Amino acid sequence: MKSFLNETNDTIALKNVYDHIQDEESRNIYMARSMYSLSDNKNYMKDIVRKCDMSREIYNSIVGKNKLVLFGAGTWGEAITYYLDDIHWDYVIDNKIQGNVVNGYKINKLDEIKQPNEYYYIVACMFKWREIENQLIDRGIPSNNILILGKLVEEKQYFDLSYLKLGGDEVFIDVGGYNGDTTQRFLEKTGNKYDSIYILEPNKFLAAECREKNSKYKNCYIIEKGAWNKCTKLRFNMAEAGSTISDSANEIIETISIDELLGGKRASYIKMDIEGAELQALLGAEQTIRKYKPKLAISVYHNRYDIWDIPKLVLSYNNAYKLYFRTYSYTGNDTIMYAL
Repeated sequence: MKSFLNETNDTIALKNVYDHIQDEESRNIYMARSMYSLSDNKNYMKDIVRKCDMSREIYNSIVGKNKLVLFGAGTWGEAITYYLDDIHWDYVIDNKIQGNVVNGYKINKLDEIKQPNEYYYIVACMFKWREIENQLIDRGIPSNNILILGKLVEEKQYFDLSYLKLGGDEVFIDVGGYNGDTTQRFLEKTGNKYDSIYILEPNKFLAAECREKNSKYKNCYIIEKGAWNKCTKLRFNMAEAGSTISDSANEIIETISIDELLGGKRASYIKMDIEGAELQALLGAEQTIRKYKPKLAISVYHNRYDIWDIPKLVLSYNNAYKLYFRTYSYTGNDTIMYAL
């Protein structure tokens, strides 16, 4: 019988992916994200968010707390009030957005809360959460009455999977190094015991931050290039977060493949979060993956088809991988495939 994909091999490959998924949480994420990619039905995304570890942290933290404040009405705050709609917030506050309404909650400012010390605060901010934490502490809010979601994500993403084991001789490839924060967590997790680190970051401003944080460490190389399937030059839309390859962009960056970067040398752990260029970067890492079977942590949410094509490609290189999926965002994005 002809498959619904019109390609028997594709159908077999997708079944092979599912068979390599190792736990129930991963299967739920894979199926829900697949259905969301096919339908755009937010109920599938809601299922991912409500069941992910990041949301469990919220639910566990508010047990016994009667007065709740959600600090942050941006992307995460809007998603939390929508997807975790069984939580009642006494206040939703934001430093920049006031007077608007998000999912039925009027957005206030911190100063409007009477007796603020009586409340428990969930800070729904991904990047500039330290400023908000300091703001709350300066107002006399005890630190044990504050849960910082951005801090949770920073601590967990790429390293919290219990099946992921790091040794003292890791060769870590940080693809999409951003400001060097992931490499900093790698150093913490390994106790600064490793073989070598390669950070690829084409944004010159972020690459400078990477150098400032990490160049003092031995065998830590910051490469101001993008990861691709070959050495070339591409147009690049440069942003503080979420820089992307774009034919209409003005910036030009150099790219390199991981195979060319390593020149046949070993990699033991490759992390990729490069705003939709993951598939091309994996095409440029084929020989490394085939030869060394490094641990992989790959973003599979930037493109609609990533949830299918990325695991299929990885298994075509080495069918011995075991697959796990975890989500690290309250919007349902930041879904990572671990291949071990």
